[in-house]
Amino acid sequence: MPMPRAVLATALAALLSAGCERSPQPAAGAPAEPTPPAAAPAPPPAAAPAASPDAPGAPAPAAADAPSPAQPAAPAAAPGPAGAFTVLRDPVALEPGGATLPLALQAETVVDPGAHFRLDLTVASADARLVLLDANDAAVAAAGTHDVGTTTRLTLSPSEPLRPGSRYTLRLDGASTREFHDAAGKAYAPAGLAVLVAGTPPPPEPKPQPAKRKRRAR
Repeated sequence: MPMPRAVLATALAALLSAGCERSPQPAAGAPAEPTPPAAAPAPPPAAAPAASPDAPGAPAPAAADAPSPAQPAAPAAAPGPAGAFTVLRDPVALEPGGATLPLALQAETVVDPGAHFRLDLTVASADARLVLLDANDAAVAAAGTHDVGTTTRLTLSPSEPLRPGSRYTLRLDGASTREFHDAAGKAYAPAGLAVLVAGTPPPPEPKPQPAKRKRRAR
């Protein structure tokens, strides 16, 4: 015999009510629900467009550095006098026995105490001078000759024999100025030749003793 509709409706309502009260539990071992992805970061604000130089109120661009005016070139320094060695030829020491001893330009030459000296210049020079200096830079008494033609020859003869074991300098310079000049007016710096006199220096002279005072008789 069929059930009345009212009974079916009541039974269906009771089943629905029981299903709502019991919340479904996930079965053991069932995977957890995935975590929703995080929201993507907001994009940065767009940079403001650069102001046009023609826009009103925009700052004027900096002016490029103007090129500095060219500086005048410094005048070239006047050339100094040429070295005397450039025109010096055949400097020699004339030994007492007639031997000729060449003098070194960059070294010391050992000469005889009675030596005389001679040298030539490849230019004509009216004011060139030859002088002999001792170790104290004092001029040694001497006589000399000065022959000028297309070239120049200078000689020097000390008045007395040179001191054995002593050093001297044979210097070529100007008679009135430090430099000497050729016929065209070109200047030449002085030059010196070192010489050492052969032999042993003599012993120093004894100093004079003060005179003893005589005692007066009483």
